[in-house]
Amino acid sequence: MINKIKKYFFALATDRKNNAFYSFLKVILLAFSYIYYLLVKIVVFLYMNDIFKRFSSDLKVISVGNITLGGTGKTPVEYYLIKHIFNKKKVSLIARGYNNDELNLMQLNFPNIKILAGKNRIKLIKKASGVFRPDVAIVDDGFQHWRIRRNIDIVVIDASNPFGNGYLIPRGILREPVSHLIRADIFVITKRDLGQGNLTSLKEILKRTNPGALIVESQYKPLYLYNPQRDKKIDIQEIRNKKVSAFCAIGSPESFKYTLGKMGVKLVSFLDFIDHYHYKVKDIKRIVKEANENTSEFIITTEKDWMRLNSELIDVMSKNFKFCILKIDIDIVSGEEKLIERLLSLFNN
Repeated sequence: MINKIKKYFFALATDRKNNAFYSFLKVILLAFSYIYYLLVKIVVFLYMNDIFKRFSSDLKVISVGNITLGGTGKTPVEYYLIKHIFNKKKVSLIARGYNNDELNLMQLNFPNIKILAGKNRIKLIKKASGVFRPDVAIVDDGFQHWRIRRNIDIVVIDASNPFGNGYLIPRGILREPVSHLIRADIFVITKRDLGQGNLTSLKEILKRTNPGALIVESQYKPLYLYNPQRDKKIDIQEIRNKKVSAFCAIGSPESFKYTLGKMGVKLVSFLDFIDHYHYKVKDIKRIVKEANENTSEFIITTEKDWMRLNSELIDVMSKNFKFCILKIDIDIVSGEEKLIERLLSLFNN
């Protein structure tokens, strides 16, 4: 029931539902958006002008956040930072702790980093500083955590849907007004290829709002498929032109679908569930039924979804199909050198 309510209100916030009744609801939501706007403006003003006390750490603190609800691609950006830029540094990831699947996946991929999760991220940073002494602390989803001072604010923006309908929550998907992007140091535009039509106008808005910030452009790059039962990697070329069924419960299912299309598969069925959905047997049976009806050879999902599947559910899918996880990476297509230079400059002194 909760998932259905979330999906319903997200559909309203993204203007996917339209009739007289929905229009009435949108007016009510808009009123709440104006109240939310005033509250955010007041709170940010109080913190940015040091009327409310802000916490400073002796660690190098980098925030990776966004300005909208939904899947902008924060996690792949954090992967990129840890794997390609801070690979020779001691890293602590500071997270709120409610997305256990993402945190478990992060730890699986990077066993050497220290992940601290909980509601009080200031306390977690203090713990990291006192116990682990990392070179850098990455604050996950930290752009709205105004109490914490950081050395660099990275804001991740989905090129395919940068700011939704332009309204703040609950009428839209904006968590802050676009003008607040003036606080950012680096913009990482994700899904550049999927949002090609928005790219020029998006960059103009970012340059106009924050002329001094670095703009980096990126897109997802499929690496390989992984079969967990056989512990086997499968080359992307092996499934080209093969019939594939896919499913996911992520913030941006369109991006997953688009990436599969780039791989040259014949996508014959695709089911998407609300973000962070926990699968039940009936869901897997539905996925299998559609795969059977469409004579699929493979069932593919994302790494995040895999973390929410137990062995029983995987067994159900694997009886008649090759069940695989798609492994992706971020491909920085513009601004990579400046990004590396900017982040590593933190350690020059």
